[in-house]
Amino acid sequence: MIENFILGLKSGGASDQTLVRYRQAIEHFIETVGKKKIYSKQDVLRYLAFLRDKGFKGNYMRFCWYALKRFYASNGWEWFTEAEENKVRPKPSEPHRPFLLKEEV
Repeated sequence: MIENFILGLKSGGASDQTLVRYRQAIEHFIETVGKKKIYSKQDVLRYLAFLRDKGFKGNYMRFCWYALKRFYASNGWEWFTEAEENKVRPKPSEPHRPFLLKEEV
C-alpha cells in the first residue's frame, strides 16, 4: 500500500527528501489509527485530532493533510468534498514575529 504510493510519487519526479517525508507521514498515520485495508475520512479526523493533542503545529498538520490526500487518491478512497475540506483542513501556523518595543525599532 505505502510502497505503491511512494513508487507513484517517485515516478512523478518527487525528490528523495519528499519521498522520505511522505513515507514518514503515512507510516505515522497508519501507526496512529491502526492498520486497515481501507481508510475513511473519520480516520483522517482522528489523526488530526491526535496531532493537535500532541502539540504539533499547523504547518506540519497541513503537510500531513496533503500527504494523506494524495495517499487516499492513490488508493481510490473517499476524500473530503471541497466544502468539507474548507471546514476541517488544518490552517498554516502563524509566522513567528518578534514583539519589539517602540524604542527597539
